Amino acid sequence: MQESTLLRAALATSIIGILALLLILKLSSLEESSLGAVRFAEEDANIRVSGTVKQASVKGNLTLITITSEESLSVVAFQNITLTKGDKITIEGKAKDYNGQKEIVADRIIKK
Repeated sequence: MQESTLLRAALATSIIGILALLLILKLSSLEESSLGAVRFAEEDANIRVSGTVKQASVKGNLTLITITSEESLSVVAFQNITLTKGDKITIEGKAKDYNGQKEIVADRIIKK
């Protein structure tokens, strides 16, 4: 095989691979949900929500957060994170039922 043919094949394969990775990334990213929609989420469903910190308290490696947007929602984070009232955050985690109420167990918290 000629060198130019190999170069074209390698380039085409690389481009196809990059496009496939971009497609997978687009399909696997979480769409943002409203706080009210979390009430109807299935147990252990992956959720992404944004809101404003209404209250945050740290107890060891556990952070309890209440965020608000049009509604309020409780968030549990098994990490020590410093948040103050009024912080804008995005949370990615799993929907859980706790004492008859929906909450999110956070995997990731992003301050805006």
